[in-house]
Amino acid sequence: MKIRNAAEKDLQAILDIFNYEIVNTEYVYIYEPWNLEYALGWFQEIQQNNFPFLVIEDDNEIMGYAYYSKFREREAYDTTVEYSVYIHRYHRKKGLARKLVLELIERAKEQGYHVMVGGLDASNVASYNFHKRLGFTEAAHFKSIARKNGKWLDLIFFQLMLSE
Repeated sequence: MKIRNAAEKDLQAILDIFNYEIVNTEYVYIYEPWNLEYALGWFQEIQQNNFPFLVIEDDNEIMGYAYYSKFREREAYDTTVEYSVYIHRYHRKKGLARKLVLELIERAKEQGYHVMVGGLDASNVASYNFHKRLGFTEAAHFKSIARKNGKWLDLIFFQLMLSE
C-alpha cells in the first residue's frame, strides 16, 4: 500500500469513488455525478495552484484520495486551505483516510499554511469522530444550509491549526 501524487490516469477511479458518494449519500452537496471532462479541469486547477492531490493504492487499485485547495478566493484567506478525503466504500475502516490526511497535514505545514479546514455533513458521525481524533476542533455548525434529496442538511466546519 502506498500514497503517491495522483495522475490524470487515476481520474476515472477517483470519479468512481466520488460519484458513488454524490449518488448514494447526502454527505456530498452535489446533485449530479461528474463527468471525466469536468473532473479533468478540477484536477488540473488543483495541480496548477501547487496543491497536493494524493491517492492511496494497493496492487494498482485506487482505494481513496485526498487533496486540499483554497478555502476562499480572497487574498486574506491565502494561509488557509480546505481539504477533502474520500475512501472507496469497500476499503473503509482500514485507516486509509487517516494516512492520507496526515500526509496532507505535513504537506500543508511544509508549504507554510496556517489553518486547515474540513467541512462535513452533520449526520456523518464517522467523519465527525474522525476529525476529533485527528485534533481538529469544531469551528462552525450551519443549520439547514443545504438541501438534497428533499432533506435540509447541516454543515459542520472543523479546523486544525498548523502553525502558531
